Amino acid sequence: MPQNNPINRFHVTLHDSFNGENTFEFCRAVSEYAGNLRHWKLLGSHGLSPFSDWVGLPWEKIDGAMGLELTPDMEGLAQSKGVAIVSVTPKDRQSPLPQVNSDYHAVGRLGAEHLLERGYTNFAYIGNDSWPSAHQQEGFLETLRAAGRNCETRSIEDFKTDAILKMLRHWLEEFPKPIGIMTVMDYLSRFTVNTAIDLGLRVPSEVGVLGVNNNRWASIMSAVPISSVQLDERRMGQTAARTLDALMQGRRVEPVQRIPPLRVIARRSTDILPMQDPLVGRAIQFIRDHAERGIGVEEVLMDSGCSRSTLEKKMKQELGYTIHTAITRARVEKAKSMLLSSEAGTDQIAYHCGFEHQPRLFEAFKRVTGMTPGEYRRSMRGVSPTHQE
Repeated sequence: MPQNNPINRFHVTLHDSFNGENTFEFCRAVSEYAGNLRHWKLLGSHGLSPFSDWVGLPWEKIDGAMGLELTPDMEGLAQSKGVAIVSVTPKDRQSPLPQVNSDYHAVGRLGAEHLLERGYTNFAYIGNDSWPSAHQQEGFLETLRAAGRNCETRSIEDFKTDAILKMLRHWLEEFPKPIGIMTVMDYLSRFTVNTAIDLGLRVPSEVGVLGVNNNRWASIMSAVPISSVQLDERRMGQTAARTLDALMQGRRVEPVQRIPPLRVIARRSTDILPMQDPLVGRAIQFIRDHAERGIGVEEVLMDSGCSRSTLEKKMKQELGYTIHTAITRARVEKAKSMLLSSEAGTDQIAYHCGFEHQPRLFEAFKRVTGMTPGEYRRSMRGVSPTHQE
């Protein structure tokens, strides 16, 4: 089929529960690819939005399709029509369809790194029986174990609001404090924050809460704005569109493609470092605020107003590392953010993150993460959509 043939027609379907702000960037990326690069015609069904229901599609007019929340019956229907199809349904089961979805294991890993960086020493993951939840929890636990930390795990089994609130109340009362909690989605984080405040717990000094999806509506409806792992919906849409394009041209594609999360959007639910020793908390907050300016140990001591031996002892007792290590870790976190959010070279990143020169960045980054800056950037960004023969 010619690459820019204007009669190419395709359909996108999104389940009602996902047809909101969380998929706006996905939809926009697909539409831009379809209209600007391939001149595809984006079809709807029964006069509805192109991003509409799968049932009753005019299959005789469709050359390719992609769908979220596809059941085996829906997949079989599309295949029986001889239509190229890409699934953006988050699931682990074997499927005959190429899959493009978020890397939920990486989501959990990023969530754990964020809460560790905030200084929490107790942790919990609250999920459900979904495939994304299982993989988020796995990445979360693996990262905490590598840091020598334990984690409580809980799963929502009754999805009625009253039942969820009752379970959260019970869990929050029994969890050790202070605690950093990651939940499977932002709406559950909102329930968790509001329940904690109802119990008289302080957020985030006693209970820090991190969600997933960066749903701003859930955040503003929370008593405290919610920090959240932002998925890379735009890149997922671009990858899904390129994969469908390859399928419609008869080319081979990767059977499964997982898109790493974009970053953590930090809001008030995790914006304070909850230290048992206020002196340590003040020092870490100062380091986070000023590490990129090239500060050293002396500046931290001047702000803390105590001797080096006193602060070093307290930090080792509470965090397990020195003032110098805390400064290095803060700079590396800044470098990680720049690697994911910009195209800046490592020389620029070293300068903006407080390292004297590029080799110092490489040395510190490798020591903290086990990877070079380039390896980290590629591991979090690099997804190859197709195999071309």
